[in-house]
Amino acid sequence: MKILIVSCVDDNFGDNLIRICFEKLMYTALKNSGMDHEKVELAKMPHKAIDRDLIISSDILFFAGGGLFGINYMNNYKFVEEIIRTADENGVPVVLSSIGANNMGVNSENEHLLNELLARKCFRAVSVRENPDMFRRYAGDADFEIVQVCDPAVWSKYVYHSHLKKLNRPSKRFVGINTVRGGLFGDNDKPWKLVDEMNYMNEMRKKLEEDGIDYAFYTNGSFLDNNSLLYFAKEYEIINNIVRP
Repeated sequence: MKILIVSCVDDNFGDNLIRICFEKLMYTALKNSGMDHEKVELAKMPHKAIDRDLIISSDILFFAGGGLFGINYMNNYKFVEEIIRTADENGVPVVLSSIGANNMGVNSENEHLLNELLARKCFRAVSVRENPDMFRRYAGDADFEIVQVCDPAVWSKYVYHSHLKKLNRPSKRFVGINTVRGGLFGDNDKPWKLVDEMNYMNEMRKKLEEDGIDYAFYTNGSFLDNNSLLYFAKEYEIINNIVRP
């Protein structure tokens, strides 16, 4: 049996973490079901590197989570639509697991695209990480149930448990402050600019220092996020040992 896992692969570690955790959960589910997981092939495909032959040769296809259904600046939808259409036309069952739309770009002008997509006969199960009522509206009279579940990355503590045990944990409270690119808020219709984000992080830093709490600024690995953090560190003279791009 070949199970194809489709996920987002990029320089954002959070997206990659979703796939890693999903894969571990899949192995656990196969083991708990009594299925001989050694006879199951788990194939992987980035959603923007479509391999038609791989899709057609699979027995079932799982989307491993993430905001892939957003019709937005990330342009994920057209890739998702092609993958699902290929699976549907070739009789490959599809499961959507902890999928999100991120509330971005979905409106009366384009939500019919999601209606048409979820009307495909290939779907066997659908779970979402956010807005289940919105997805139920898109699905209409589809014969599968839509349930809400947590993001696969929530299980990262257990996936990386053996690694965490080896770390030297701080002796007192420690806060990590995630930094994102300045344009992210505007892309998501939020009236925040980079200067607003930097002022907010600087006020947070002052508060933590007043309360005697150690902290560090970090990013998810994205090139643009890293640049924003380095710019913030320069503008506010943040010492290097608390900046971790």
